Amino acid sequence: MRKGYTGLLAAALIGAILTGCAGASGSDGHGAGSQEEQPLKEITFVLDWTPNTNHTGLYVAREKGYFRDAGLEVTIVQPPENGAEVLAASGKAQFAMSFQDSLAPAFSGENKLPVTAVAAVIQHNTSGIISRKGEGMDRPKGLEGRQYATWDLPIEKATIREVVEADGGDFDKIKLIPSMVTDEVTALKTKSVDAIWIFYGWAGVKTELEGLETDYFAFADMDPVFDFYTPVIIANNDFLENEPDTAKAFVKAVGRGYEYAAREPEAAAAILCKAAPELDPELVKASQIYLADKYQADAGQWGYISPERWNAYYGWLGKGQMQEARRVSNFSVCMAVGLAGMFSLILLFFRRPILSFLGAGSETYRYANEYAFCVIVLGGIPTVLSNTYANLLRSIGESKKAGVGITLGGLLNVALDPLFMFVLLPRGREILGAGLATCLSNIISCGYFLIAIRGLGPDSILRGGNVRELPAKASIRSIFNVGIPSALATFLFDLDYIVIGRLMTAYGDVQMAAIGIVLKIERLPLNIGIGISQGMMPIVAYNYASGNRKRMKDTIAFSRRVGILCAVLSILLYEVFAPGITGLFIGDPGTVALGTGFLRVRCLATPFMFLSFFTVYLFNGFGKGRTALFLGVLRWLVLNIPMLYLLNYAFGMYGIVWSQIAADVVNVVVSVYVYWRFERSLNRYENK
Repeated sequence: MRKGYTGLLAAALIGAILTGCAGASGSDGHGAGSQEEQPLKEITFVLDWTPNTNHTGLYVAREKGYFRDAGLEVTIVQPPENGAEVLAASGKAQFAMSFQDSLAPAFSGENKLPVTAVAAVIQHNTSGIISRKGEGMDRPKGLEGRQYATWDLPIEKATIREVVEADGGDFDKIKLIPSMVTDEVTALKTKSVDAIWIFYGWAGVKTELEGLETDYFAFADMDPVFDFYTPVIIANNDFLENEPDTAKAFVKAVGRGYEYAAREPEAAAAILCKAAPELDPELVKASQIYLADKYQADAGQWGYISPERWNAYYGWLGKGQMQEARRVSNFSVCMAVGLAGMFSLILLFFRRPILSFLGAGSETYRYANEYAFCVIVLGGIPTVLSNTYANLLRSIGESKKAGVGITLGGLLNVALDPLFMFVLLPRGREILGAGLATCLSNIISCGYFLIAIRGLGPDSILRGGNVRELPAKASIRSIFNVGIPSALATFLFDLDYIVIGRLMTAYGDVQMAAIGIVLKIERLPLNIGIGISQGMMPIVAYNYASGNRKRMKDTIAFSRRVGILCAVLSILLYEVFAPGITGLFIGDPGTVALGTGFLRVRCLATPFMFLSFFTVYLFNGFGKGRTALFLGVLRWLVLNIPMLYLLNYAFGMYGIVWSQIAADVVNVVVSVYVYWRFERSLNRYENK
């Protein structure tokens, strides 16, 4: 994560170079070097929001002919659903308006956006927290117990946390109200919220005009590190590389526009109102006067970006996120070890009643006991740690290392099983051999993960930190919001298999063996689907949190297509080769024949099983643990297990086999509806 932030120095330096051309200004009208006779180059500029005084220089440059003087035809558009940054990154626009704080996700991680900050619109940060006067929120600590209108963005909340805790307050006592406030005055007057993050040059000036008395503290006054650049103009990297002269000409022309707005604020306000007649002229004029001396302020020229200030903010952000990420990582590992160890101890002392409950009889108890002792009592901690480390590596973009570790464990298990079962141990101890092979493969896999994490270096969020330091309460809640549904889903998945086994025992040993083989075979495509879902989840979570809806939706669509394709291919494979695949596990012709019939039915549920798992992981990625929990409980407790008993009663043995597809078809219908409702509400929220 830190690696991503250090690369921002280059972005700041490029901005400084480009804005070096912006200081020269000509007359207020068309320059002597007008290039009207030359073809104008078309430029698209995307605003960050509806037109306001942050954008005045653009409209001035267009109105006064500065763009045409530079040989440019500039089209100014409002942002689409997916945001200005995404449009600029895609190359559909050459320039866009953005903010240094919201750009952080665009500049870091695996999913960096190819954009560069080229000019600071306002030299110093004018944002802060506004509240009703006299209610004790004139300082950060006063936000305790109050309703704060949050955009629900990680960087936003990290900033609030920092200033509140630096003031001796408790961030977790703030009531965070997800709200996209568009009318700050009304929101404060009606007391729908108590405090709002604003840019004083617009919303603050509006409260003054409407006579609302307020308290206000600016972030830059709390800590110099928060004197970041907001807003800034960004540009597409390919455009900067391929057309540097055009980029310089654009920045120079925009600079002339903002310099004019600084010299002639009232005239500039009139130009903005002409371009956006829906604006309140009085507000625009007052705001423009407020910002007149802030566009350039103490900088040598308009647009200058100080590398020191630019990197100071990202340095703080990266350090804070790294520390919290380390705490989350350490907490997750400790929880994994503690829970796995506790479960291993429970099974160590209570193996007989537990295994008897799960169906182990007098003839099978010895085998179940040996296997459980090896895999769970001895191998429980390394098994759980391997999966925990794999998920942690995926979360920081090291999916390849995670995949190698999981694959290594699986391949070792396949290779060591026959070695221990048929070579190293005497006849009759095959189950013990399988257990030892599984235990050893998981231990080796865990060792690989430890080496891989050590190889990430001391700066990795998966290394270092004080294990005694707990994450923030919000982080712990997020861990359990995601972890509990996942744990419950795993438990219910196993419970489903237990119920199948207990029901099938009534039909005989051959039937029991056949269904057991089929349940193992069907796990292969299912595990592939789970792997796709697990790989998708951190990418979806990252883009959802950063507001990059397009990339989020593209990831979801791609993962879903790949998963369904794998599921369909598995159906074809199993339908054609079912006898041979089943025969790999057992030589008895009767069991093979029965297993072949079971497999050809059960495999039809594979696409629906994938979509069921996929949706649960998807909502975990959104941080919607309750929805994920609801879908998990629905699948197993409400549909799968009751369907097993119902169809077994109605149709007998094959009712058990058909129950999976019957339950999952219903579950997928419900899951699609729930996701559609969520997506619709998300679109409504973004379009407000």
